[in-house]
Amino acid sequence: MRVSNVQYGQNFGMAFKLKGMGADALAEHFHSFSDPKVAEKAFVKEFVEPLKKLKSDVIYDGSNVVVHDSKSAKAFEILDAKPNTSAYKGKTTMDYEVKALGVRGNRDSYSILYGNEKDLPDSSKFEFPGFERQLTIAKEIAADLDRHIPTVESQKDTANRLKNLYA
Repeated sequence: MRVSNVQYGQNFGMAFKLKGMGADALAEHFHSFSDPKVAEKAFVKEFVEPLKKLKSDVIYDGSNVVVHDSKSAKAFEILDAKPNTSAYKGKTTMDYEVKALGVRGNRDSYSILYGNEKDLPDSSKFEFPGFERQLTIAKEIAADLDRHIPTVESQKDTANRLKNLYA
C-alpha cells in the first residue's frame, strides 16, 4: 500500500483520508518500528479496514483527527483524552471529548450508549495518548454516526448516489 496525500486522490479506504502532513506522520510512525511494512499492515487492519464500510469520513492531517458526518455538515475534532464511562438504565455510556467544528465553544463531548459489555470498545486502546487513541475514538464516533443514517433513500438520494458512483 502506498501512502500519499488526499489531494492526489489516494486514500486508504472509503472513509479514511489523509490531508496535509498526515502521510508524512504515518510514514514516520511506521518507520519507528523494526519492520515498517508490518506496522503499516497492522495499522490498516486496526483502523482502515473497519472504516471502509462507513460513509462518515475520518481525516488525519498529521496532528489532528477529524470525523465528518456524512449526512450533515457536522464535524468533530477528536481530542486526545480518555473517554468517561457511566451507567445508564443498565447500559454503558461512553463520553468522548471532541471539539465540534463550526460551533462556538472549545470542548464538547460525544456520547454513545452501548447495549451490553460485548459492544464496548477495548478499554486498553484508550490508555496511551496519541493519534492511535484519537483514531480509535474516531472509529467509534463514525460508526455511531452511520447507525443514524436512514436505510431508505429518496429517489433524489438514489440519483445522487448513482451519479457519485458512476458519473
